[in-house]
Amino acid sequence: ATAVGTYKSSDGGATWTYSNHDGPEPATGFPSGVARPILVDPGDTDVLYVRSGNVLFKSTDAGGNWGVIKTFDYGLKYIALAPSNPLVLYAFTLNGVYRSADAGETWTTKLEGFLLYQNILTLVVHPTDPDILYGGLSNNSDAFVTKLNSTATAYVYSTFLGGAGADVGNAVATDSAGNAYVTGYTNAVEFPTTTGSYAPLSAGT
Repeated sequence: ATAVGTYKSSDGGATWTYSNHDGPEPATGFPSGVARPILVDPGDTDVLYVRSGNVLFKSTDAGGNWGVIKTFDYGLKYIALAPSNPLVLYAFTLNGVYRSADAGETWTTKLEGFLLYQNILTLVVHPTDPDILYGGLSNNSDAFVTKLNSTATAYVYSTFLGGAGADVGNAVATDSAGNAYVTGYTNAVEFPTTTGSYAPLSAGT
């Protein structure tokens, strides 16, 4: 996604096609502010979602035209789509977690007040279970990863990642077994690592 619309590649990024079929002008209905992330329906790649501010936008023609499907009251931070059931969407806001089971038409509130005022950086749904959600965030100089249960009403685990220095979690992903992987950076020389890990020691500041 760019400031004027979206581009699509069908050859692994070698070439790109502008999504607005009418020309280089901004796509109809595309948000004027920062739009991220872009979510693609794995069952129908013409269906896209983006967030801009507190508003969730949707396109059903590969980005040529966009419409608002939900305006959240306050602090929309991140959105996620379930790969195994693309009708299921999640939204993290400063007021709580919201879930849609009908591609964004209606929403229910989950864990109201959850992660209040936290800096949510990424959100991902389990690849085979649409009821399991992972959230990653950075709060000041530390990070942690939280997994929710199948009803999104309680924690399965919440693990702290940090040391004496600055620690930031930038993204989280899962594999088919449900293992979570976190990327980020640290200035802490005592940051916990496992045997055989790449660059297990920080150079410090």
